[in-house]
Amino acid sequence: MKILVLSQCWYPENGVHQRRWTWLSKILIDAGHHVTAVVPPPHYPGGQLLSGWEKSTVEYGAAGERILRTSFFPHSEKLVSRALDQAVVSSTSVTTALLTFLNRNVEKPDLIIGTVPSLPTAIVTRLIAKALGVPYVIDLRDAWPDLLKYSDRWDESLRVRGGGTSNLKFRAGSLVAKVTSDQILGSLQNASGIIVTTDSLREHLLNSSVHTTLPPSHVATVRNVFPHILPEVKPPLIPEENTLRVVYAGTLGRAQNLRSTIRAARLLQDESKHIHFRFIGGGAAKKRLQAAAEDGNINAEFLSRVSPEELSSHYAWADTALVNLASWDPMSLTVPSKLYELMALGHHISGGINGEPADIVSSLGAGHVANADDPKGLAEIWSRIIDDRSLLSVDSRGGDWVETQRNSIAPAQFLALVENVLS
Repeated sequence: MKILVLSQCWYPENGVHQRRWTWLSKILIDAGHHVTAVVPPPHYPGGQLLSGWEKSTVEYGAAGERILRTSFFPHSEKLVSRALDQAVVSSTSVTTALLTFLNRNVEKPDLIIGTVPSLPTAIVTRLIAKALGVPYVIDLRDAWPDLLKYSDRWDESLRVRGGGTSNLKFRAGSLVAKVTSDQILGSLQNASGIIVTTDSLREHLLNSSVHTTLPPSHVATVRNVFPHILPEVKPPLIPEENTLRVVYAGTLGRAQNLRSTIRAARLLQDESKHIHFRFIGGGAAKKRLQAAAEDGNINAEFLSRVSPEELSSHYAWADTALVNLASWDPMSLTVPSKLYELMALGHHISGGINGEPADIVSSLGAGHVANADDPKGLAEIWSRIIDDRSLLSVDSRGGDWVETQRNSIAPAQFLALVENVLS
């Protein structure tokens, strides 16, 4: 069958979404399907065109998928700038897809899959599918549109010393969130299938007629267990006295609320115990996180994105790897892909998370977690580990579980959903 994928991130970019869809594209192609992707030129995450990339008439990705490129808008980390880029990519995705597949000499796809985020992709997927007269599936990586209910709290991690949001800005943001939420719900309600990344989000959708009335066979969990590209992590270095080395690699953004981990470290100072942080990555909350660390006299290093080889050395430096999310209800339905990577590597995990990610870590002996936004609880965990470093040992069940999900369960559930929709 011919499958068209719509996305705002793709190969040769190297991020979670891109690696997920290189993996999923290979699964489809190995099963005999033909995959075409309509995507922008590579400009993630910095918003500028990837150095050395040149547009070609015929382009293929790492899995053998055909790639059709749209236009894009160079952007910064600001929300307005990113929104403009998403608007340009979305509108030119429509024109690229329709100009290509409304041509009488080109066969239309049998199925369209739109990947979310970015949120506009859900909307244009529905439009293109309707214009071509074919079914579509939404790949819903997070709990959208439920997360939009918390849009008024997205700036919490960016505020410092009592900074607030103007009433006009709040009202405008609420209106945009409402319109976007309605459009996403419309896309979900009219989809022939939905892919999610956690079992809890799948149950949430199936139990809510507001989101979808699809049968269970048309809503599938396909976790972010794509193959990781990190070399084997070496044993930890000699420990620092009364200190725990904590590494975080990923987005320093709103949904991670990493300032709560700084507050946990400040609580430990009262016990003459210390956290040595190493934050790797970028995001909207980075500057405020740096300010919080400086204000609290916390030992925290901040590094930009690094290569897999370099990241492996940072994991080897760390006693524990941090996974942290805000306490918003939809975040309990989300499992960061970094968690699976760390479990596959056998690295101890700690942090503040609720719901399914916390259950996975605890049930598989992959580390120790407190409730989200609970600095006191996280401080208590880190304090116990400093006193008893044997707690850093993890169970091999975590890595075995990830491997089974990657090689057996996720591919089977993905292909079954595609076949159910096409039949």
